[in-house]
Amino acid sequence: MKIKNLNMKIINLTFLVIMIVLAGFRPLGFDADSIGYFNIMENIINDNFDTIEVSFIYIVKIFFNLFGMDIYQRAVFVFYAVLNLFILSKVLNRTTNYFFISLLVYFFIFFPILSMTQMRFSLGTAIFLFSIKDIQERNFFNYTLKIFFAFLFHYTFALFILFYFLNPTKNSMSYFNFILFISFLFSFLKEKIVNLILYISHLLNVPEYFQNKIYINLVQNLEVNSLNILNIKIIFALFILYLSNKYVKNENLLYNKILTIGIILYFLTSFSPTIAFRAYNSLCIVLILIIPSIVAKIKEQSLSLGFLLLFLYLMFLNTMVRNSLFDWSIL
Repeated sequence: MKIKNLNMKIINLTFLVIMIVLAGFRPLGFDADSIGYFNIMENIINDNFDTIEVSFIYIVKIFFNLFGMDIYQRAVFVFYAVLNLFILSKVLNRTTNYFFISLLVYFFIFFPILSMTQMRFSLGTAIFLFSIKDIQERNFFNYTLKIFFAFLFHYTFALFILFYFLNPTKNSMSYFNFILFISFLFSFLKEKIVNLILYISHLLNVPEYFQNKIYINLVQNLEVNSLNILNIKIIFALFILYLSNKYVKNENLLYNKILTIGIILYFLTSFSPTIAFRAYNSLCIVLILIIPSIVAKIKEQSLSLGFLLLFLYLMFLNTMVRNSLFDWSIL
C-alpha cells in the first residue's frame, strides 16, 4: 500500500511539473496573451503602462532586478505557473482522495485557458478555490484575506467577497435550479440586452470614449463571436451538476451552489463571450472537486472513468481544434 501511494505521489508530482513547464516555457505567441504580457512587462520597466494590478507591476520589477533584461519576462511566466499549480495542489491535497482525477479534469478543461493563457486570472481563481473551505467553516477573516490576495492578482475577484454569504448547509438548490432555468431563457435575449446597455449608457450621458468601448466590446464582439449557448463545456457542467445533486448532494452542497452560479452567470453574460467564459472558468473550477466525489460514489468506477476521459478528451479537442486557442504553427 505504501509503495502504491508513493507511486501515485510521483505520478501526481510529475504531472504538476509537466504543466508548470508547459505554462512557464510556452513559446511567445503560442497563446493569445503571451505577446501582450511581454509588451506590458516592457512598458512596466520603462514606466509607461496602462492600469494593471499593482502586484503584477512589483513582480515584474522584482524579477527584472533579479534576472536582468534577458530572462526576466520568462521568469515571471514560470513564477505564475509555479504559484498557481502549487496552490491548486494544496487544495486538492486537503479536499480529495482522487488527486490525479482532479488534475486530469483541470488539465483537459481549465489548463489551456487559465494556466496557459490568462495567468493573472488563473492565479486568482486558484486562490478563490483555496478560500472555499473558509466559507464552509464560516471564517470570514480568513476568507476575506484570501480574496484580498486574489484581488491583488486580478481586480475581478473583489466581487467574490459576496460568495461568503452562501449558506454551506442550507439545501436551497431548488431555488438555484429555478434561477438557472430562467437564466437559460434569458440568454436568448442577448441582442436586446446589448441594445439596453447601449441605451442606458446614452441616457446617462456616459462619455463618448466609454460608449465607443462598450460598442466595440459588446456589439462588434456579438457580431463576430456569436456564442454557442449549449456548447460541450456547459453541457458537461450541467450533467455533472445533475450527478452531484443525485449522488453527493449533501457533501457537495456548497460546490453545487458555486457551480450553478457559474452556469447562471455564463448564460446571463452570453452577450459577451469573454465575460461568459471568465464566469465559467472562475466558478466552474469546482468541477475538479465535484467529479472525484461522484466517481467515489458510483459502483462501476471503471465505466464512469471511461466516460469521464471520453468527455474530457472531446472538450480538449473542442478547445484545441475547433476554437483554435493556440497557434501550433510556431512550434
